Amino acid sequence: MTSEECKPGGAEAGKRIDSASLRTIAGIGFVALLAQLGWMALNFSALPMWVEKELNQGSHLGVIMGAFMLTEALFRPTLGKLSDKIGRKILMLAGPAISSMTAVATIYVANPWLMVMLRAIDGVGLAAFWPSSFAAIGDAVDEKYRGTAMGVLNGTGMAGMALGMLFGGMANDLTAHFLKPLTGAFYFCSAIFGITVVLGLIMLPRESYKHHTAVADEHAHIPHKEELEGAVKLVPDMLILSVVIFFAMGLIMPIAKLYAYDLLGMSETQFGGMVAPLAFILGIFAVPSGHLADRWGKMVSVCYGMLLCTAAMWIIALFKYKLAMIGASAILGFGFVIAFPSWMAIISMAAPANRRGEIMGAVGLMQGVGAMLGVLVAPVIYTSDWLSLPGLGIVHYNLPFYLCAFMLTVATVMTFTWISVKRGGQSGGRQISKGERRAIVAMSLIGMLGLAAWVGVTYSRPIRPDRVTWQWMRQVVHESMNQASRFTTVDFERKGGSEEASRIYSQWVNHYKARYYLSVVRVSPDGKEAVVRVEFRFLDGRRRMHQVILRRNGSHEWRVADVLRGEEQ
Repeated sequence: MTSEECKPGGAEAGKRIDSASLRTIAGIGFVALLAQLGWMALNFSALPMWVEKELNQGSHLGVIMGAFMLTEALFRPTLGKLSDKIGRKILMLAGPAISSMTAVATIYVANPWLMVMLRAIDGVGLAAFWPSSFAAIGDAVDEKYRGTAMGVLNGTGMAGMALGMLFGGMANDLTAHFLKPLTGAFYFCSAIFGITVVLGLIMLPRESYKHHTAVADEHAHIPHKEELEGAVKLVPDMLILSVVIFFAMGLIMPIAKLYAYDLLGMSETQFGGMVAPLAFILGIFAVPSGHLADRWGKMVSVCYGMLLCTAAMWIIALFKYKLAMIGASAILGFGFVIAFPSWMAIISMAAPANRRGEIMGAVGLMQGVGAMLGVLVAPVIYTSDWLSLPGLGIVHYNLPFYLCAFMLTVATVMTFTWISVKRGGQSGGRQISKGERRAIVAMSLIGMLGLAAWVGVTYSRPIRPDRVTWQWMRQVVHESMNQASRFTTVDFERKGGSEEASRIYSQWVNHYKARYYLSVVRVSPDGKEAVVRVEFRFLDGRRRMHQVILRRNGSHEWRVADVLRGEEQ
């Protein structure tokens, strides 16, 4: 599901929410929940683990997921228009039917470029489903009540996304004893898509006529060059903000589960259980948030929803603990529910009715561009230790979360200042006051100064033993002996310590594709010696534990003095 599709569109006059319409909304919503659950479990739960752990192609993950997003964006306009001609139901069934086959086919494909093709086909399936779903809601509900109806459908789709992570992970964990590891989720997704098709045949409304309104077009329009240039002149603020926000989202989409699995030690089920509460939050607050925006003001909802999302992402980036990630994820979901419907409503108000499709298409294009850039960049960062900043305790595994938090901070400041001034009068309700704008700017400046001070203080002190170990490990893994000696004692180098470590570690990491993780075991009471554990995790499940001994030199800096090898686990 994409953001453009959450916007209420036009409708035939005179329709009301009666019992039949409510049944239609419930049927479409339930089918949408199952379909989105399947797509989320397939492309964002099962796929990253399969590509990274089974195929050992983590560097290709961004391209593979980007193909899914690209075809979904490109085919949405055509398939949205097609639903006006042949009806909504057939396309809503075609999408899950396509993905039921690609899910199983993924297991038998090892070539990353064939994987790209399968995900591209998946994107076509998603493009067939969501524009038709929102258009079907538009057919069933009067314009006066369409915001609430769209909120229901948006809520069920988002709940499906959250539940997809849970059930996708559970499918892998529960079937690991009798199926090839990491394949259970693909069979589960195929079954879910099959069930979606069967229930869709029963629950989706029959169509006795074709649709000639522009409901689907407004959600699915991709602008040509002249239209895009016109949109740049009319809504430059919204185009820029769309790129920033969705680039931030794209940075964590492909690697969130890998991060929880690799760094936090979560099982697939545990990670899904952390994300699943978002389903409850989204389901409970989807409709009330729409009413809140009408009473509180749409711009206020966008601004403070963004503020909550930004705070949550900083918590995830800074506090690398399970409980922190669980609590922050709930805050993130709540902020999204508050901000997103109002954001889409403000976009729809930003242009005259005769240019609404043009503006929606341009904004949607920028959202897609931002998300795809983030998805392409994130796996590269996640798999490359050269992008680490160990002196600050920032390694490549969590760097995408820091970048996401920073980009959301930029977006929040833009929303409170530039966007609220430019679009506040169009959004209705209470406006953001000058005091609120000044407070956000002041908080941002204080945060920047605090960040600069933290960097300065951190680098003025001796680097912590685990961070020194990380810097040394990075050099020996890449066989840079001259650089490695900067972090060791003279006696250790005389014994050929770095060369011996490089011979072993470079083979494990570069040939066997092992990952290594560091943690401080203990520091001596006098503060002169420290022990850091280095854990190597191999693709076949084996683990090796080594201990690095560090001692302080005459300048009180930590230096690697010895390595103790542990047993294989």
